[in-house]
Formats: sequence, structure tokens, C-alpha cells
Amino acid sequence: MSKKPLTIWFTAEGEMLDQSSSWDLKRNPTKYQSEEAKDFMDRMEYLKILHFFKKGTRVQFKSLNSGRVYSMFILDFDKIIQRKLFVDNRIQGTFLFIKRGSGQAVKMLLPEDDNF
Repeated sequence: MSKKPLTIWFTAEGEMLDQSSSWDLKRNPTKYQSEEAKDFMDRMEYLKILHFFKKGTRVQFKSLNSGRVYSMFILDFDKIIQRKLFVDNRIQGTFLFIKRGSGQAVKMLLPEDDNF
């Protein structure tokens, strides 16, 4: 059995939804658009911290290439900080989409390193 492709939801303005199973998404599906998750290269600028329950806190970034807004789980952002890849409020690299529970976010691909 093959695995179903990951689907990511965005607002009509191109901002990634933080929760893919939100009540409004189910009630008003025409307000949103979905895309199959694909890795992408980008340069992003920090916008703000979004506080959610427990480990759901996210860092919000805006793409300098497309203008889209993405969220990253705080634990993934911490790895970027530790590796000193957050420079002048920006990150650059290859990103992939991930889901944890009903939350969706981006994650930067980092080289494997036993120290982290």
C-alpha cells in the first residue's frame, strides 16, 4: 500500500494555515486552497512568534521569493539557532512541509550532525 501524499492548506492570500483540521476549513473549504507538499528552496524573513498550547508554539516567516507566510515549530527553529543559520532575521535553505497532529509547518533541511 502506498502512502497518501501530504496535503498542505493555505488561505486565499497564500498564508499557510497553522491547523489543517480547523473548524473553518471544514465549514468553508472554498475559502482555502490545498497543495501537495513538495520540498522547496527559499529565503525567509522572521515575522513573529505564534503562541499555542504546549509544544505547538511556532515562528512565523515570510518568503522573500514568493511573499507567502509559513510557520515553523519552535523546536525546529531552535536547531537553526544552534547551528547559527539565523542571520540578520533571515534563514535560507531547502524546506519541507511537515505535520504534527493537526498542525502543519515547514522545516529546514539540515545536514546530519551527531552534535545536534
